[in-house]
Amino acid sequence: MDELGMRRTSVLSLLLFLGLVFSPACVTCSSEVVCGSMDIRNNVANFRKLENCTVIEGNLQILLIDHAQPSEYEGLSFPKLREITDYLMMFRVKNLPTLRYIFPNLAVIRGDSLFYNYALIIFEMFEMQEIGLPSLTAVMRGWVRIEKNINLCYMSTVDWSLIQVQGMENNFIKENKAQDDCLNFCPEEDGKRICRQATPSGDVAELCWTAQHCQKVCPVSCPRSCLSSKQCCHEQCIGGCSGPLDSNCIACRHFLYEGRCLARCPIGTYEFKNRRCVTSEQCPQGWKLFKQRCMQECPGGYMPDRNNTRHCLPCNGTCPKVCRSKTIQSVEDAAGMKGCTIVNGTLTISIHGGGM
Repeated sequence: MDELGMRRTSVLSLLLFLGLVFSPACVTCSSEVVCGSMDIRNNVANFRKLENCTVIEGNLQILLIDHAQPSEYEGLSFPKLREITDYLMMFRVKNLPTLRYIFPNLAVIRGDSLFYNYALIIFEMFEMQEIGLPSLTAVMRGWVRIEKNINLCYMSTVDWSLIQVQGMENNFIKENKAQDDCLNFCPEEDGKRICRQATPSGDVAELCWTAQHCQKVCPVSCPRSCLSSKQCCHEQCIGGCSGPLDSNCIACRHFLYEGRCLARCPIGTYEFKNRRCVTSEQCPQGWKLFKQRCMQECPGGYMPDRNNTRHCLPCNGTCPKVCRSKTIQSVEDAAGMKGCTIVNGTLTISIHGGGM
């Protein structure tokens, strides 16, 4: 590795080590248990924070578990988790060979907020032998970074173009185990290869996550959301479904309201975190109600109404806008600071060209 690459790797390792710790705040929403961002580290027992979560509104970081034995992962499974709204990061989790038992039903990573433009990061997972996310069918925004996983197989048998909505041209998949040294056997039944599938490009490929799980390939008419290879889900679904209705979705393409997936929120409700509809009473204290959206801050060109700080008014001239401390790691992060005139705290800019 050249000197620049070593510096980038060092920066990544430092950022991961210093990663923010989030306290999960869970609320029940219809049949959902919605949890906040989580940082799971140091001890396998901390995985239990995920118990009962169906959706993580935020990111999930699992990292720096240095002394775990393989037996500690036995029986560890969170089948209820189906959606992460930001990103999933795995970094130096000792003796974890696969995610297939831990997250068997994770279907959607939305990528609303990214880590250096990546929605899925698997970095220096030295004992991981397969990714093993058989239900993952949609990464809605952001790229995939899989790097320095010296025992990782089943990468050549996953077609990321079937998963990533934005495409895969900026994926970074390097310095993993040479796939020629892997067996990468896909499932068979009665000697028949059951994972040989026609892809949207017209090619026939053998696609699988593990020796027991084919990669799900949906029809061209309903990419990333189908009940079977021949039957689409409702158009408002993403990540799959259990039936044809907008109430049968694994996750919503747009907004969830009273158990149904909708293209927009009903009158009298507000868009919240780009995925569900809430009433004014359900919009968190201190957040703003603006044009049918529940927002943490007023948008550019607007400021809080002094008589009702829940509402926003247009500014005369330049808006005074107070923004919180932030680390700028991408163009998207910088765009989020648009209109700020005062930073209440520190502003750190850490942008690297190319890879990290």
